Amino acid sequence: HIIFTLSKRNFYNNFFYKQADFVLTPSMESKQELISHWIDEKKIWILQNPLTVPDDVKIEKIYKNKLGSNNILYVWRLSREKNIDLALRVFKKISSVFHDLNFLIIWDGPAKQETSELIKKLWLTKKVKMLWKIPHEDLIRSDIFQNCKFFLTCSTSETFGITLIEANYFGLPVLWINQWWVWEVVID
Repeated sequence: HIIFTLSKRNFYNNFFYKQADFVLTPSMESKQELISHWIDEKKIWILQNPLTVPDDVKIEKIYKNKLGSNNILYVWRLSREKNIDLALRVFKKISSVFHDLNFLIIWDGPAKQETSELIKKLWLTKKVKMLWKIPHEDLIRSDIFQNCKFFLTCSTSETFGITLIEANYFGLPVLWINQWWVWEVVID
């Protein structure tokens, strides 16, 4: 007899995956992860996330006068696995050299209160602007991407980050944590 020890999470996940005729995943790396958890390779299909920016997008100049143009952008759910705390610490180091930078945080989540407290603890209240939840279509049509110097992410829990694709679409350089999934989205 061979006994494999799986966590309960893997056991339940595999139970559902094995019932499926096929499994869609957005990246080669996530496919490899599924294979490493005993999901049949022949059942796994890669279907990359589409870019959700319409070709005829008309940018509305809403934020330039409010935010200026020296911003670092973070568009992600505020939760522990997204490492917003690390992103804030990275920003603190960057802003100690480039004093005129601001950090824009867009979205919401369970770590909203923790994030607000950490901003105060790091003495960043004047440098961090919380824009909270902006509907996706409004964000894409706003001038937020154009008023930022680069996009910052420290998330370790993605399979294929759409916000990175959007940042690339708007020409923003991306500063990221060296995570396996990023290499399929960010080339250079």
